Amino acid sequence: METECVSLSAKTLLDAKARRAGVFLTEVDLVERDQRVVVDIPPDARVAITPAGRKMLSLAGNKRWRWSQGGALLIVRLADMIIVPIRLRDRHAPSWGGHYTAPTGLASTYDEWVEPYRLIREGFEEVLIATADGIVVPLFEEARLNRIAWGAVASGVSLVRQEECLPALFTSGRFVNVPASIHHSPHEKDILVRLDGEECSHTRALAIFDDGTRGIDIMYPVILDMTAYRLDDISIFCGEDLNGKSLDSEMACLELDLALRMDKIVRAFKTGRPVAVTGDITKMTPVLREPLAML
Repeated sequence: METECVSLSAKTLLDAKARRAGVFLTEVDLVERDQRVVVDIPPDARVAITPAGRKMLSLAGNKRWRWSQGGALLIVRLADMIIVPIRLRDRHAPSWGGHYTAPTGLASTYDEWVEPYRLIREGFEEVLIATADGIVVPLFEEARLNRIAWGAVASGVSLVRQEECLPALFTSGRFVNVPASIHHSPHEKDILVRLDGEECSHTRALAIFDDGTRGIDIMYPVILDMTAYRLDDISIFCGEDLNGKSLDSEMACLELDLALRMDKIVRAFKTGRPVAVTGDITKMTPVLREPLAML
């Protein structure tokens, strides 16, 4: 029988690290959520290391909040338009089936509990963009973000190598750096993480609360300067995986106007090739809909 939740202990942390647990969640007390977000990981917090445990931490009636999860909303500035790559969830998905979503994910290490900015990796793992110059790797001014970006893209490339039908843009073996920066908005908040009352980290990001799953997503809007390319010059592949293989979900390009307001879906890709749009853009997960509204 699958274990649901275990206690927060040194043994739990070491055991999960040893077997490289794919799901590694805990729960927090939400101390503040208005002017700033303050979460505290208490000493008696439960830890989820299995899907069953994740479900236990995601019950709407829980007093505490599930922690941590998040990602990035990629704002791609092309020569001819501004797009946001979004993924269509399978209609049989356990939550938000048939909805478009932003590239987000759950923590897989203890480090992502105490330093949730690390979850920005999800944006670069789940959305793989290729050009004639190579697969895109964001280049930030902050060295710590560049380390995350390179590691995330490398993870995605391991999925690319398993696909035999991808366009040549993905198989050249080359990479291209494009300037990247965090887009700051009046809606972002200071986010403080404490461990049993002691402050561990501080970041600024968008905080998205999902009362239905008791989840708090830490989201970073990231601008990619790809004005050297047009929409016809790029391809997009789904880097979201299941058991080490890409889900190959439909990846849609949502156009934004110059004020970063949502316009329409202008293209969709599957296996890196243009396809007909099959999703309904009125159906969005909170981690897509709310960050778009906060730009």
